[in-house]
Amino acid sequence: MTDQMRQLRISRAILLSAFSVAWSLVIGAVAVAVALSTRSPSLAAFGLDAVVDAAASVTLIWYFRARTRDPVRAERLEKVTLRVVGTALIVAAAYVAVRSTILLIDGVAPGRSTIGIVIAAVSVAVLPFVALAKLRLATRIPSVALRSDGVLTGAAALLAGVVLVALSLQRYDGLWWVDPAAALVIAAVLAVEGARTVMA
Repeated sequence: MTDQMRQLRISRAILLSAFSVAWSLVIGAVAVAVALSTRSPSLAAFGLDAVVDAAASVTLIWYFRARTRDPVRAERLEKVTLRVVGTALIVAAAYVAVRSTILLIDGVAPGRSTIGIVIAAVSVAVLPFVALAKLRLATRIPSVALRSDGVLTGAAALLAGVVLVALSLQRYDGLWWVDPAAALVIAAVLAVEGARTVMA
């Protein structure tokens, strides 16, 4: 690969990461705000995952800029990035698991949320394409950190699907428990992805 091609691919990775930051911050902030007002643990989990994804993309921008100037330092930054992102995912998973368990034990029904359904549906439509673009570019650069970020984005797309189903089913009487139960599934996914990222 020529230097010019490498620089072009790194520039694409930076643009893709910048898009992820903007997307994840907006979607994550709205999801968390709606989750707080409706007490929806699955939507809160999705919002927290989006915020972690944004943080991962910020560190990737930092990493790729360093890679163009100092490849040795960039390699160290990549390892730090993976640990930070992985740890954040594990912390988010623990929070969601505890919150969901409390809601299930107390029998508290989360409020219904049309906005939450819209957020999840839009994310299901957009995130798979972003994840695929990251994974393809990660193999061409190559970059373990970008690949891990692509996996996180792919996981976020799956989580959006889980949230969409949970919030839709919750509208039926007697299915209030679907939301916190779905959040426990999301917490498990976040914990596994966090552990894999830390050990990458």
